[in-house]
Amino acid sequence: MTTGSARALTGVVLDVSGSPISGAQLHWTTQNPGIATVSQLGLVTAVQPGRTQIAASKAGRSAIVPVTVAALPAALVRVTPPSSNIFVGSTTQLAGEVLDTGGGLLRGYTIAWTSTSAAVATVNASGVVTGVASGNVVITATAAGLSGTAVVSVRPVPVATVNVAPTTGSVAVGQTLQLTVSLLDAVGNVLTGRPVSWSSASTATATVTSAGLVRGIKRGTTTITTTSEGKVGMASITVP
Repeated sequence: MTTGSARALTGVVLDVSGSPISGAQLHWTTQNPGIATVSQLGLVTAVQPGRTQIAASKAGRSAIVPVTVAALPAALVRVTPPSSNIFVGSTTQLAGEVLDTGGGLLRGYTIAWTSTSAAVATVNASGVVTGVASGNVVITATAAGLSGTAVVSVRPVPVATVNVAPTTGSVAVGQTLQLTVSLLDAVGNVLTGRPVSWSSASTATATVTSAGLVRGIKRGTTTITTTSEGKVGMASITVP
């Protein structure tokens, strides 16, 4: 028998002369229901690979039938989730399962994990993927000569805070003041290599270059705004 299959057994109760006893009811039992179960009609259902015994008894007498359950052959390696997104430096857990031809889970197989690009993401022997650099990577799980895959997209850690220094300042007409910006993630780590844009609320009062250099134009006050990935930092500038 193979896992998930069923087979009907029949039993006949005989009298002392060897003649069948009409209408005699048998009691059916299994030695190990984890391997195979049996109904009181003698229907044996295979549960998982292994060996057990099915007994039919009546009035203290019994007959025993050995039953061997074999696993269905491996047909598919499934990886879950099939796709995921992570940030650089973060991790995600993938799971690999070996399925038989009937879609049942087969246990006892060792899964081997590989990444198409360790420069983008690595994967360890337990299926834990770690983002290394921005990009997409295919993670492959292999067992029983079969393979399944999952696509992992690695993204940069997003900007959470834009800090401009100084937050207030003054610059005379015709003079310049250098502003600096620092970008932080959600836990306060400094981020680099991100595009930053600068703007002045009143270019008639002061202008600002793409490098954060403010030039006083005429007396007044303006706000210099720095934007990166939708997050904003500001500095108040006075031209005396």
